[in-house]
Amino acid sequence: MDDNIKDLRFAEMDESGEWMVTEVDILQKMLKRYEVFTDGQLCEYVLGYLREKSGNKPLRAYFCRKMYDYIDYAMGQPGDAIFRAQKRQLFYIKLAFVFEIVIVIQYLHNHILDEKHEVRRHQYQKVNQNLIASNILRELLFLYLYQEVKPLLNSEAQIDTLHRHISKLLLVVDIGQRLDKDYNHYLRWVKPQEFPELLPDRYLFKPFVRECLQPFIDQVIEEVPCETEEEQRNYAGRVAFIEGYFQRTYLTGTCFFETITLTVISLVGYSGIEQKMLRRFAIQYHTIIQIINDYADFAYSPDEERRKFLKTAGKKTTDLFADLYNFNITLPLIYHLLEGQGVKRKIEAYLKGGQKRRKIIDQYPQQVMEEIIKSGAIRKCMALSRQVSKSARICLDIRNPTTQYFINMCDMAMDNKFYRIFK
Repeated sequence: MDDNIKDLRFAEMDESGEWMVTEVDILQKMLKRYEVFTDGQLCEYVLGYLREKSGNKPLRAYFCRKMYDYIDYAMGQPGDAIFRAQKRQLFYIKLAFVFEIVIVIQYLHNHILDEKHEVRRHQYQKVNQNLIASNILRELLFLYLYQEVKPLLNSEAQIDTLHRHISKLLLVVDIGQRLDKDYNHYLRWVKPQEFPELLPDRYLFKPFVRECLQPFIDQVIEEVPCETEEEQRNYAGRVAFIEGYFQRTYLTGTCFFETITLTVISLVGYSGIEQKMLRRFAIQYHTIIQIINDYADFAYSPDEERRKFLKTAGKKTTDLFADLYNFNITLPLIYHLLEGQGVKRKIEAYLKGGQKRRKIIDQYPQQVMEEIIKSGAIRKCMALSRQVSKSARICLDIRNPTTQYFINMCDMAMDNKFYRIFK
């Protein structure tokens, strides 16, 4: 049954991808009026990556679709055929595409900030294209919102609510990018006594979000040593760093899925008792994805064909060890550095030596992967993602037909293509 659901889910995701490409064509028509030269290159310049990304099993679009399916069943309001077709047009396609545009804007920025997707900061034309394309996409997003989404809504109040949700999402993602660059960094890790405290009542990490994630944050914090005098001096800074990591991943990723859930709930007018459980599910589901993406960054194979198999939605095969390369201290590196304080390894040598020692990553990829496996970091990440997966599942009503799809989506924590590399 699980394999059958997975096949059905992948078929639905491919269908969503086809719909997203059709919506890119709508943006292309909107953009064509702004062409200046006869070569007609503006649309490809702006929309090329959006077409590529949204057409390939678009996760956020699909999550929007399935969240609507779940809530629609929970509400038990069949409606006539025209009503249902209109709602599916809204939640399966139009609203789903809005969230795909937002994630692509983030990816275009990420390619520059983290030098991913074959973008390097010295490649000025490519950097310029990503910046300009993302700015144009941001404006097209709101034009699309009013042209394509608004006619499917029930009132002006709904378009105002949707506009606020999308604007806030764009804002918090950028705040998260700033945290990633300025705080979630090795230079901050090595000076724990200088790491600032987090605001206890910070607006961007509300009590409900903390409640959903706190058991898992606490498990990571338990790894922080606090025995020697130096460890005790460093303890508060290490804890703040770990909490800051979860704050950053919430802003740059988890907030997407939470916002999708809250938006669907708001637009359909759902007031059932499952609201909080669905929000919790969304928060924990993305946490699974985040942990897997973090340890996937260290999956390496000397076989080129196998490396192609290991690519993820946001990274190409050329983005090997991208987080390490950028000194981003993600969850595997937190575990690794806590385990091996003072140990001489290739990973620590690179982090301490800076990018002038890039050859360590280029020349010893197998050893880098083996080091992070041997430290127990990958095993701990896998174990934590599995615990989050089990927690996310119990948020769902087993009687709802969409639950089996959501559970299948959580199953990636139990088994995925990276496990075979790390064994």
